[in-house]
Amino acid sequence: MARKKPSIPDAEIPNAEIPSPDPSPLDPDLIAAWRQMAGQLNLGLFLHVNGILVFVSEIILRIAGLTREEMIGTPFWNWVHPEDRIMVADRAAARLRGEEVPDTYCFRALHKNGEVLWLELRATPIEYKGQTAIMGYVVDVTERRKAEEALKEEARQQKQDLEGIREVLHKAIMSSPLPVTLVSLDDGRLVEVNRAFEDSTGWSREEALGRTTAELDMWEDPRDRGTLLERLRKDGWVRNLEIDFRARDGRIIKCLYTGEVVRLDGREAVLAISADITPLKEAMARLAESETRYRQLVEGAPVGIGVMDLETGLVVSVNDRLCEYLGYKAEELVGMSPADFFDREGRRDFLRRKAAMQEGTSEGFTSENRFITRDGQIRWAIISANMVPGKAGQPFMSRAIITDITARRRAEAELAHRERELIMKSRQLSEMNKSLRTLSRRRSEDFKVFETRILDNIEELVMPYLGRLKDSPLNVDQRVFLNIVEANLSEISAPFMRQIGEKHNNLTPREVEVANLVRMGNSSKEIAKLLGISKRAVEFHRDSLRNKLGLKKTRKNLRAYLASIR
Repeated sequence: MARKKPSIPDAEIPNAEIPSPDPSPLDPDLIAAWRQMAGQLNLGLFLHVNGILVFVSEIILRIAGLTREEMIGTPFWNWVHPEDRIMVADRAAARLRGEEVPDTYCFRALHKNGEVLWLELRATPIEYKGQTAIMGYVVDVTERRKAEEALKEEARQQKQDLEGIREVLHKAIMSSPLPVTLVSLDDGRLVEVNRAFEDSTGWSREEALGRTTAELDMWEDPRDRGTLLERLRKDGWVRNLEIDFRARDGRIIKCLYTGEVVRLDGREAVLAISADITPLKEAMARLAESETRYRQLVEGAPVGIGVMDLETGLVVSVNDRLCEYLGYKAEELVGMSPADFFDREGRRDFLRRKAAMQEGTSEGFTSENRFITRDGQIRWAIISANMVPGKAGQPFMSRAIITDITARRRAEAELAHRERELIMKSRQLSEMNKSLRTLSRRRSEDFKVFETRILDNIEELVMPYLGRLKDSPLNVDQRVFLNIVEANLSEISAPFMRQIGEKHNNLTPREVEVANLVRMGNSSKEIAKLLGISKRAVEFHRDSLRNKLGLKKTRKNLRAYLASIR
């Protein structure tokens, strides 16, 4: 009867010459033993000669979705994924040539229905009817690989989201109408500046980045730089600190400096916003010269200016900018109390500061407060107030400059919001790393348990049957096959041989062999027969083992002690 071809098309492996394997069938008893062993170990066991499958277990048939007739006698790479076939075939060929090949690796396979599966393979070369063949097993790890890929994709998405947030934050800084700088705290070098900084100072972004403000000669008083750094390192922030900066063309820029220490890629940096109050300072200086010039400057100033009678606490003069800012006409503002324009918290703060000026304990103040406009809007402003001397040097009025910083406060709020989002994403990535480490640790533990189960099953369920088979009448081929199976099973259980050799490096190779056979429950007579030595020699090695393992003067059982070594 013609053999039915599998639905998966045969792979074409370049330059691969596949001699036909020995057509004589495998021994039925040996096949039965292999199938029983594969079932008990729950492994997909296979054997191929020159790339042609001559034995597969039921688990492999279930994994591939093929019948035994569809697989036996076909190239083993037929059910390997097309993108992995060359790799798998090359490694099989290299293994047959005796070259170094990974004992265990993963590859993709195809189910009969076209589903892609991930398999973990462990194989070793053996002698089969005078030819070198490959025997091994596969384990379906598709679900594990899917879980790993899902975790990788989630981590990639988290990283992409974090990069998106940083890009939005960068755009917010660059589009701010106020000069924004980002300076490394350890060396004072500029990390980022926005367009408003370029317009204000005359230094381009390319010229400024990587240099310090001292190198750019931006400090009118170099001592201010040391004072600022000291406060930042101590408190982590400064608010509305008045500092004089020098522009590239030599102009002095008077600023209200607000900065805070932030974390940037594991380093500390200072994120700062500077409000140019040079026009305000110049206006205040000119106001003191004469009443006439004062009125001209007040009306033309780009900020709100008001004058309050300290005795009555009522507004006596305002400029047009303040009227525009609050939404009132000048005649409406005159005669009102400044406290009427603040919210509840700002009102308390203003009344406290006004009382200090009236009592003579304060000559002025600078603060940030919220104003309520006529139409109910909330706006932020910096209030710089000072007393104006009256007759005989007695103060009787307070003059205030109101700078609208609503846009700046919104920018600061946006920056703070983005920073919180960055912190949250960072914590999420940290938790993801913890999950990945836990998954890796569990995988390692599961593998150790799996390996222990395999070794125990070989010793308890397979080796006794092999011993019985060796005692039964066998022909030459059968005994060769049995020796091959026994050699390969010994190779699989080799971890015990390595472990006892590492733990007790004073044992001879013969003593290690005897120890392994004792651990598997063989008697001295059986060990002598298996190793081809006398029973007396076995007893000598057992006695030497007890002595070297420290069991000589104890009641510990030698087999029990050896079985405990993992």
